[in-house]
Amino acid sequence: MGQAWGPWVRPISQRPGHAISSYEKTYANGAMVAPLHVVDVTFQSPQPQDFQQENHVIDGAQWVWQLTASWAQVQGAVEDPQGPLWWNGCSSTTTQGVNDRVPYAQAIKLSRSLYLVRPEKLRLVKVKNSYNNNELTRARFQLCGEDYCLKLTDLHAPSSILPQAVDDEVVIPEAVICVSLGETHNGFAYKLVAAVLVP
Repeated sequence: MGQAWGPWVRPISQRPGHAISSYEKTYANGAMVAPLHVVDVTFQSPQPQDFQQENHVIDGAQWVWQLTASWAQVQGAVEDPQGPLWWNGCSSTTTQGVNDRVPYAQAIKLSRSLYLVRPEKLRLVKVKNSYNNNELTRARFQLCGEDYCLKLTDLHAPSSILPQAVDDEVVIPEAVICVSLGETHNGFAYKLVAAVLVP
């Protein structure tokens, strides 16, 4: 994989919410698609929606594993946003978010919803929602001189780096994270850490 990485593509389904099912992410041998897998995927067509310009509808054909990217290869895909992640200045206070959401009026002006970045001072912390007492894990970090505290949605994150109790914090000395701008909810698009990749 010496060639440059291509543009972002987000596989989606035609179902409400556009989620890809576990069945659709299963190879012919029964194994599941995982972070760093390079796969062949066929699509029906692009289906951009607002700021999520990377969306492509899958055609239902089985995905085919090609190889697993190395840590060195991942470094070639890391980006420098050279400023804020999309738009800063709005935070969700009930879950201790920092610069974690974008008002819809600002979000629809954006032309992308995915970044792969190298954060500074990354820590994962478990917090409690002061509104409904639900627990969630957040990623606190700095990027381009800005502070962030974003919800972690990575289902494949190693258990060794996840905090176990409320207010526990795990320092991650070296990592690359995929940050996604999710679909709007109650007037805001939320910034999410979709994947944490470690050496």
